[in-house]
Amino acid sequence: MATDGRQARKLLDRLDGDLARAHGSAYVLEVGLSALMQLAGAESGLAVVIAPEQTGGLLRTSEGVGDEEAGCWADTLRRTLERDADVVSSPEVAALAAERGYSFCLPVPFVSAGWTMGAAVLLSRTPLRLAAAQARRITAARDKIAPTLERTRMLEELQARVLEWSLLMRIGQEIAYRPDTTLLPRAVSLVASTFGYEQVAFLREQEGVLWVEALAGKSLDGWKSGRAVAARDGLLGRGLGLDELVWDNNLAASPHVPRRSRSEILVPVRLGSEVLGLLDVRASSAGAFTQRDPGVLKSVADQLAVALQNQRLLLQAEKRAAYLESVARIGQEVAAILRTPDLLRQAVESVGRRLDYERVAVFLLDEAATAASLVAEYDHGEVRAYDPPAVSAGVDEERQVSRAAREGQAVRREGEASGTEGSFPTQAELCVPIRFRGRVVGVLDIGTDRRDAFGPDEVGALSLLANLIAATLENARLYERERLTASELAERNLALVRAQARVVRAERLAAIGQLGLAVKHEINNPMTAILGNAEWLMEQETGLSEEGRRALQLVHDMSLRVRDIVARLEGVDDVRRPYLETEMIDLTGRNKPEPDEQD
Repeated sequence: MATDGRQARKLLDRLDGDLARAHGSAYVLEVGLSALMQLAGAESGLAVVIAPEQTGGLLRTSEGVGDEEAGCWADTLRRTLERDADVVSSPEVAALAAERGYSFCLPVPFVSAGWTMGAAVLLSRTPLRLAAAQARRITAARDKIAPTLERTRMLEELQARVLEWSLLMRIGQEIAYRPDTTLLPRAVSLVASTFGYEQVAFLREQEGVLWVEALAGKSLDGWKSGRAVAARDGLLGRGLGLDELVWDNNLAASPHVPRRSRSEILVPVRLGSEVLGLLDVRASSAGAFTQRDPGVLKSVADQLAVALQNQRLLLQAEKRAAYLESVARIGQEVAAILRTPDLLRQAVESVGRRLDYERVAVFLLDEAATAASLVAEYDHGEVRAYDPPAVSAGVDEERQVSRAAREGQAVRREGEASGTEGSFPTQAELCVPIRFRGRVVGVLDIGTDRRDAFGPDEVGALSLLANLIAATLENARLYERERLTASELAERNLALVRAQARVVRAERLAAIGQLGLAVKHEINNPMTAILGNAEWLMEQETGLSEEGRRALQLVHDMSLRVRDIVARLEGVDDVRRPYLETEMIDLTGRNKPEPDEQD
């Protein structure tokens, strides 16, 4: 029902007071729409505020206008404003009013500083006729509403930007604080909680399949973290968003309608030309996003890209440190071994197990450096040593091992190929020359089923390890030579001790022999006289008593005994014999007798 002049003036005065107390554009739009409807006597109406570059905006409706109808009016007004067309004379507006059964439709544009920021549409299903005074009052109300609406919108924009930047700084600080494996879950959770988004997901494409790596908020379309996106709906279903930011505030009009999402923003997380992933933000209502949301999410995506790069660098540094630590431990294990066969077995096994390579082999060059022979191999957990070598490769051949030995540089191969005899095919192979004092003495051959396994860091670390193996092999060779030298010296020392023992024995025998000769000469002569006289006396029959005869017999017997003892001394060998039987020892080892001389 239209108001009279007095009521209209009171209404305008009340509108001035309401606008003076306005604390937001939504309130201005609400009180403005109410005042315009009362001034025109309209049954219902709606008002929108929308910038030409927006796909959504501020919408207020009166009773009697449903959500579906409000969406149609908002889309129609948006298209009209984007064309800079006069909303009052727009045929689309008139056609929509007729389609909806309205007999009265009055568009009221909100113009400020020369541009139309939005419009109100006053509707009635009963015919209305505006008097000239009513039209002037509606124009006066519109001129009050438009600048106030612009002022509150600018203030809200400024406040929103300050809040957004402070929130973005907070998000950036919290994301960059700990670039670990929880980075993506923390990032999407912060974005969802800070800006109140219903669903925030981080997607990553791998071999044509999109995976949900992190999810926060509601799962509007059945997504789960760690699962592949079963159906590409919404903007993903249109094939958009993989390279540039896209958004849609009315997915209900799309032929690829997700189950619950009605608004979506898809932002690529880009680092230079590389797309690291996609930030997908969804809402269950149409028109949920404003002009600011894409810019905010773009800033978040930029910070997230930097954090992901930092995470990547940190993981690479940790992996490099762990790899170098494993290489150092292998060097310690190998350097402690002094026997060449044990050293080679330990080297291939340690490289294979500690560095997680499927196949490791060591080839050693011959003295002429014309062929490389396989001496030890680690093959999928099995360690084998070959003596004599099992496989030989000529240095002039085109095999990877031959090239590394010939060129003296590390040789890499990508793609499936067979390894050494009896080994399994590998996806990548690295052959590193084993150098000692600038000379190639062998090749360390490593194979793995992982592609791109040998980067510059791995090649450098394995080259150092190969040089360490070369030095350890030389130490083992020197140790073996010294061990053999020590064994020979021990044998010669033992022979010398035995010869010395024979000389001492000979000297003792010589002394005994000399003593025997002296005793024989000095004792036999007097004993012969004693024995002869005793026998002569015993032959005499007179002049001796029985007791004297017994004493004489005792002298005779003891003389015989002494003679027998002296006779046994004659059994001692000639004192010159031990010297003649002494074996001559060559302590220098230079003069070796011929085989016939040894016989």
